[in-house]
Amino acid sequence: MMKIICLAFSVLGLAALASAQVNLNATALLSDEAGNAATGVTVEFNVEASGAVYTAEESTDESGVAAVSFELPSGTMQGMVNATYMNCDSVMSTMTASFSANALGGLSDVFLAGVYCGGEVNPCNMSLDGGQTVMGSWMFAVAGAPENATYDWTVDGVTMNNTNDSNFGWEFEGESFWTVCVEVISADCEPWTDCYEVDTTNPTGGENCELSFEVVQSVDEAGDLIPGSLDVIVPELSGQPTYEWDFGDEGTSTEASPTYTYAGNGPYLLCLTAAWGDSLLCTATYCDSVSVDDDGFINFLEGFTIHVVTEGGFNGMWETPTQVDLISPLVYPNPVQQGETIAWIQSPAWYRLVLRDGMGRIVQDEACGNFRGEMTMTTAGLAPGAYSLHWFSARGIQSTQLIVQ
Repeated sequence: MMKIICLAFSVLGLAALASAQVNLNATALLSDEAGNAATGVTVEFNVEASGAVYTAEESTDESGVAAVSFELPSGTMQGMVNATYMNCDSVMSTMTASFSANALGGLSDVFLAGVYCGGEVNPCNMSLDGGQTVMGSWMFAVAGAPENATYDWTVDGVTMNNTNDSNFGWEFEGESFWTVCVEVISADCEPWTDCYEVDTTNPTGGENCELSFEVVQSVDEAGDLIPGSLDVIVPELSGQPTYEWDFGDEGTSTEASPTYTYAGNGPYLLCLTAAWGDSLLCTATYCDSVSVDDDGFINFLEGFTIHVVTEGGFNGMWETPTQVDLISPLVYPNPVQQGETIAWIQSPAWYRLVLRDGMGRIVQDEACGNFRGEMTMTTAGLAPGAYSLHWFSARGIQSTQLIVQ
């Protein structure tokens, strides 16, 4: 019985001896060049021992320390420890140290020290700009970033696009306030983050990116039509945009108020593109067909000239104070609250009334007849935004009033 007990004890002892392991403690310390602890940095450890690789992962604490412990096979006498971490410039850095057995029969602890953001890093002078486009969407762009940068775009904290493109476009639905942020990572620059506040309760988004113009027959000071001459009336644009005219016959101009002569009667597609800001994030284009016709109201000559004038700078009859009936109607109240009624004093000279939205689309078109007196119009059913009222006379004269609600 005693022999059997000793035999059983001997077997257990052999099993315990076969499963014995030896511990290895590894510690990594990360700090910046000024000696400040680098906290929250993930460090990946791996140990090569006895023909196998053992791994562990830990993040640095408030002291910049990441510590792990490995259980290696019994009999391990020496080996290598590697500790790898992502530096602040998005470059992987690796620290290496060897270990060996100590006098007590265990393994000596391993300490590794690394510098977080150890190289010279250019902070880079970056900037974020944004603006609303003509279609109601928004565009954002980062300037000053290096070519190897990557961009993480978020809207209200949710990642929408992770790319190497410095431009980002987004269409916001509804009227609200949004925060668009970008994080730029590059090997040549320190990580950089900036945000842009978007207010979709403002129909123009803080920028006047909407554009339109009207084409009418030119008149002289006596109020007579000028054959072969048209006026293109552009509402005055704020913010000093750049202009690009395409006259539809390969002719172009970058002047705000050019004069241009066509060789034929048309029709020609006249287009104006305006851009606000150096980054050209806020742009608008408006086109209209222009022509003269032998039997039409506008002209009777082969070829014609257009003159671009800003609203308020009309020529001919519009500058003649004696033409009382052609004084531009004054709309009130303006700005107007949604659903309110606007009013103006109508004269018999204006025979047609057209209401256009901010995109130049006709919302209402009606004849005024020979009515004289106060006219009214309700804004109920109109979406918030900028509108324009256009009055037309029988001689082709036009008056425009911008309405904002």
